[in-house]
Amino acid sequence: MNSVDGLDISIPITTQDRIRLFIDQLPTLTPKEVQPDDSCAICLTGFSSILAEATEMKASNDFDADAEIELGITRLVGCGHLFCRKDLLEWIRSFHGSCPTCRHIFLDIRPPCESDGESSDGDYFPNEEEDEEEDDFLDGDAEDEFEVDEMDLDEIWEDSGLMEREGFVDVEWADGDTTFSEADMSIGGEVAALIEDANDTLYDETPHGQK
Repeated sequence: MNSVDGLDISIPITTQDRIRLFIDQLPTLTPKEVQPDDSCAICLTGFSSILAEATEMKASNDFDADAEIELGITRLVGCGHLFCRKDLLEWIRSFHGSCPTCRHIFLDIRPPCESDGESSDGDYFPNEEEDEEEDDFLDGDAEDEFEVDEMDLDEIWEDSGLMEREGFVDVEWADGDTTFSEADMSIGGEVAALIEDANDTLYDETPHGQK
């Protein structure tokens, strides 16, 4: 169960919903509740100017009622610091849940990049560390698979006798000094000799004067 400033909510809500609920509960102070000589700690604009601007905008013919939420001055419950509503709302919408002046925590929210893969809409996205771990896991499986394939291939060659028939010899073959390269050279020489003998035989059987 979630709670926002004493309001219990029986269903899970997203971070954006928590922000909207908190903003809706912020009070709008009257001129009597404000010291005119004080100023907003965020924009440094005097409270008297902020109140005068709010009064002027509400009196205009093209006043947007939806923009009223950003007019005037508000107070944070807990620490009691005052700010113009416009700047404080922007501060909170940027996922800041602490007072800009004293860092008192008034709302438990974190930016999406720090909320364990949860986006601002509550959707889950794997972070970079999870992606790297998954890639390492897949790479490890691929290496193990290649090692098993190579081992199985060697066993098949040994069991079927293909290594001996194809001229591959073990390092300990014969006197123990023969190497793979020497065995390959010996086989190559024997093949060349057989080809030469075959050519000589064909030449001897050909009638004189014909090639």
